[in-house]
Amino acid sequence: MANQGGGILTLSMSDTQSKENLEYWENRYKKRNFEWHIEEVHPQLLKYLSKLTQLETEETVEGSKAKKFFVPLCGKTKDIPFLLKLGFEVFAVEAIDSVVQELINENNLELTFDEKRSIYHDKDEQLKIYCGDLFKCPIEEYGPFDCIWDRASFIALDYSFRPSYIDMMKRSVGYGSENGVHNFRYLLQSVTYDKSNFAGPPRCVDAADIKEFFGLWADVTVLESNWVSLDHPCRRVNGYYEDDFFEEFHFFQPKN
Repeated sequence: MANQGGGILTLSMSDTQSKENLEYWENRYKKRNFEWHIEEVHPQLLKYLSKLTQLETEETVEGSKAKKFFVPLCGKTKDIPFLLKLGFEVFAVEAIDSVVQELINENNLELTFDEKRSIYHDKDEQLKIYCGDLFKCPIEEYGPFDCIWDRASFIALDYSFRPSYIDMMKRSVGYGSENGVHNFRYLLQSVTYDKSNFAGPPRCVDAADIKEFFGLWADVTVLESNWVSLDHPCRRVNGYYEDDFFEEFHFFQPKN
């Protein structure tokens, strides 16, 4: 969930902001203060996997059915080994090297580090993890992606980083390229609450935000909007928030 910024895209951020945000998330991991992490495959990924992949089952896939997944700001999610076991190709980004090491060790992944590309990868490059600044990642070299699983990534970012983040996500699916936009499917986890009462993270994504950042380039479907219980980890990522707090899941695909 670590958020990063700066680098080749400087639409709404500075190197100072980037460094401060990276240090914030590094400190949280060092203190083992990462309430957002779960020790299982995310339930909504399981629930909507067939919608994301346009496949009927969770059976192992091969060849042309092996969709390319993009998992931004991946942390040490259990979703990555799950997708690998099903045969999907996974490209992920994480800024904190120690977190990538935990992901590798906890899941018995055999990865090699390519220093030139700043990429951890397995023998067949079914899995590639870019370790570094999200906005310095040459995403076009690894896309376009069929599926994006944005779990606690967009909501981790400072509000000022959002334009740069969306610019990168659009490029990850070929939006604006000579070949045109790819036939992508994008599942986004978000939270919504009264921004005047709570600064986050996780940061609020309300209907106006969805329209502003996704509405011009993607068709949007709200799959779920659930009130978050008072003991849910989302309320404790940055202190305790006791007012109305909703977790939502949005589905995006190319705009008709």
